[in-house]
Amino acid sequence: MNKSVVLNLGKGNFRQGFSTVTIQLWENTNAPTQMVGSLPAAPEISESYRRWQLLYCLLNEALYHDRSWRKLRNYDIRTNDFDVEVEEEDVTNVSLMEFSSLCEELQHHINLWFKSLSFIHVNQKLRTKLAPSDEIKFIFETEDEEARKIPWHLWDFFEDYVNAVVCLSTSEFEYLQPSAKNPNRPMRILAILGNSEGIDVEKDRAILELTNAQTVFLVEPKRRELDYWLWDKQGWDIIFFAGHSSSQSDGETGTIQINKTDTLTISQLKNALRAALSNGLSLTIFNSCDGLGLARDLASLHIPQIIVMREPVPDIIAQAFLNNFIEAFATGKSLYMSVREAQARLQGLEDEYPCASWLPVICQNPAAAPLVWRSESFVYKLNLPKKFLFTALLQVSLLVSSVVIGVRSTGIMESWELSAFDKIMRSRPAEKPDNRIIVITVTEADVQAQNPQERRGLSLSNRTLATVMEKIQQFKPRVIGLDLYRENPVEANFQNLTAVMRSDNFIAVCKSGEDNTDPGVPPPPETLQTSVGFSDVSLTPTLFYVVTCWQWRLHLLHSLNVKQINLLVFELRPVI
Repeated sequence: MNKSVVLNLGKGNFRQGFSTVTIQLWENTNAPTQMVGSLPAAPEISESYRRWQLLYCLLNEALYHDRSWRKLRNYDIRTNDFDVEVEEEDVTNVSLMEFSSLCEELQHHINLWFKSLSFIHVNQKLRTKLAPSDEIKFIFETEDEEARKIPWHLWDFFEDYVNAVVCLSTSEFEYLQPSAKNPNRPMRILAILGNSEGIDVEKDRAILELTNAQTVFLVEPKRRELDYWLWDKQGWDIIFFAGHSSSQSDGETGTIQINKTDTLTISQLKNALRAALSNGLSLTIFNSCDGLGLARDLASLHIPQIIVMREPVPDIIAQAFLNNFIEAFATGKSLYMSVREAQARLQGLEDEYPCASWLPVICQNPAAAPLVWRSESFVYKLNLPKKFLFTALLQVSLLVSSVVIGVRSTGIMESWELSAFDKIMRSRPAEKPDNRIIVITVTEADVQAQNPQERRGLSLSNRTLATVMEKIQQFKPRVIGLDLYRENPVEANFQNLTAVMRSDNFIAVCKSGEDNTDPGVPPPPETLQTSVGFSDVSLTPTLFYVVTCWQWRLHLLHSLNVKQINLLVFELRPVI
């Protein structure tokens, strides 16, 4: 995530209020920005949620009694965590419209609470430091069990910041050094498929089998078998559970049913889970009912990330969430954005399953880095020895190369290649002048301004050229190119000019003859043979092209140690 926000409610509850609420904003620095406020008593939030929770369970039990739930068989919605007695005949009187109104009421109370005068300044300051496009991990830290149950995503803050993800955390946590064991291994998942009575965990299995992770499936395992695999030395990145579970009314403890007879608490697996944590465990997913108690127990072990369902979950919703989450996470999205996307996609099922998108919850160790899905290498995917794989890749490469060379030799691809080359050449951006090269031009006015007797038919007389060379030498050039014909020797009284033309950083040009009547123009006698370029070079005696390339410029680029020539222009002129 790009940014992290930690909202600590401190001590307090909804009946007394939260007197000291701190918000820390972390922006990839060691020093966070901290803001402090307070939130007043709001018993209406707690009461609204309790009513919502009761009606949610009653609706699904009464109106949709044929649905499969991932709750423990002894879970009773009429007594679990409620002091309200509901007569059986009253259940059918609950309408979806009333339930929808209760959802809106709960959302209204939450947003009104965050607009309290004692907190609104914190809210406004936080928003000034965040952009709507930021990816934000928003952690609610609290020890109050009622506050942990509240669906905080209803706060309109998360409507404005669509890439912000709600996470829960306890106030006590510790930093865990990331495990360095087998960092290049593929993803490893231990999938526990517990008691499947009344539900279809095989769909969970099918979803996980589609990933490129190495997954071990334990189907209704015995406790000893589960313990054995948790201690596996290769380590696990993810531990996944599908089956029946529930939390106690105080929210402190959760239980899972690993088979038809055995029910375990997290504390009964504490040692094995700590071993898995030391071997690289980063994420636990309990795709089962009422998991906040499980999350509380797992948080005490400082497991980095935990995903649970806050309330009883229908079988089809659990499967849809897992499918959407794995699809996003295994294709490169961050853990948090994958969860948010999977939550949002559940909204499409809420006509039949009210508040389905409210159920998934991330519980986060604030000091831990998020898990990143590692794509399994081709070697692991094919389960082939590396030596064999290298030989196979080499053979395939040689075969493909041979086919391409053979096809090109027939000329079939020539028109395509030329067309592609032409498009590439025309799409090149215009080159800027190279600031390492200075071109000094000689105009007609420069020629006429010289003494005709000294010039003797040349563009530049020896005196003028010597003066130019003297000025150029002051700048200590790496190479000098002279694009003028000078076949006559330099006069004896211009020794400095002679010395310049004999140096190895001086390049001159000559002209070859086109036929017997045109002897051409030889290079200056003083110039080294290795420092001569050509203009107007004849390539064939009859029908040929004259190539003007200003060879001295190539010498110039070479002398400047130019590593790459982006553009080399040849002027082609047909001559008969």
